[in-house]
Amino acid sequence: MWSSKSPFYVKDLENAYPYDPKKAKALLAEAGLKDGFDLTDLLLNNSEYRQMGEALQANFADVGIRMKFDVVDVSQFTQFYRPPTRADILMGRYGGRSDPIQTVHEIVGTGGSYAPGGVASPKIDELLGQARAMAAADPRRAGVMQALAREISASVATMPMVTRSNVYAYKPGCVLNLEPYLPSGDDRFNDVHISSGCK
Repeated sequence: MWSSKSPFYVKDLENAYPYDPKKAKALLAEAGLKDGFDLTDLLLNNSEYRQMGEALQANFADVGIRMKFDVVDVSQFTQFYRPPTRADILMGRYGGRSDPIQTVHEIVGTGGSYAPGGVASPKIDELLGQARAMAAADPRRAGVMQALAREISASVATMPMVTRSNVYAYKPGCVLNLEPYLPSGDDRFNDVHISSGCK
């Protein structure tokens, strides 16, 4: 969940789920799914999601999971990703919030906008409640957030796939209203202005 530069980073989670098709097949067989199963991804219709979806589809195919796409326009996905759902999973870009507790709640907490199926583990909500009760500067908060990262990993409450940054270079004061993040993963320049007198 967290960068190695974050105080919430837990190093031993870095390789908790190595790519191991043989083990995955054994686990599927143990679960009574030796022939795999069908899975539908609610795919948001832009090139970034398409490429990521096709890569994930190929990885799943290696272990017998047959993933197909239910393609919707990016602007329409909020109509379909909450129950009653049109698919089993959704890939969604999330750029985080100023308070990491809000980020975690939105992705994996009960009532979170990106957790439409509800919390994956009651302990996640319990730990979120503990973290919310602490001041941001409270040194104990890091320990609670690390415990939260462990619980999210253990319950596979979410599957982070990639971290990407949008990088902009411009002269300070010249470019106005440039949004650094958009949830669809696309850049938006509709409201960008160049200030008068900029050289």
